Amino acid sequence: MNKTVVFLSLLSIFSLTSCIKDFDDLPAPVPDNLKEINVSSNFDWNTSRNIDINITGLPTQIPIFSTLTISLNDGSNLFQMNHEMSKTIKLELVVPNLEENIRIKYGTMEYTLPIENNKVAFSFIPEVTD
Repeated sequence: MNKTVVFLSLLSIFSLTSCIKDFDDLPAPVPDNLKEINVSSNFDWNTSRNIDINITGLPTQIPIFSTLTISLNDGSNLFQMNHEMSKTIKLELVVPNLEENIRIKYGTMEYTLPIENNKVAFSFIPEVTD
C-alpha cells in the first residue's frame, strides 16, 4: 500500500509539473509608443509609393474622346478623366507598396499593366507584328 501511495504521489507531481508553462517562450511586451520599437535601420515604414504613368497617344483624323480610368486590381479608382486619344499624358499616382499591376480602361478597351521600377508605360499605338 505504501508503494502505491508513493507511486501515485510521484505520478501526480510529474503530471502537474509537465503542465507548467515555459515563461521563456512568451512574446515580448508591446511598446507603449513608436519610439520604443526597435527595427533595423533599412526598414521601410512606407505603405505606399509614387509611380509614373506614361500614356502615348495615337494621332487620329478626328478627335476621339472617351473616359480614361486608372484603377487597382481590386477595382479602386486612382484616376479618371475625359481624354482625347491623340494626346500623350504623363501622370504621377500613389499606389499601395504591394501593388504589382494597375488597370487602364479607355472606352471598351481594358488592359492590366505591370508596375516595373515604379513606372507604367501604355500606348494607344498598336504593336505591328510580322
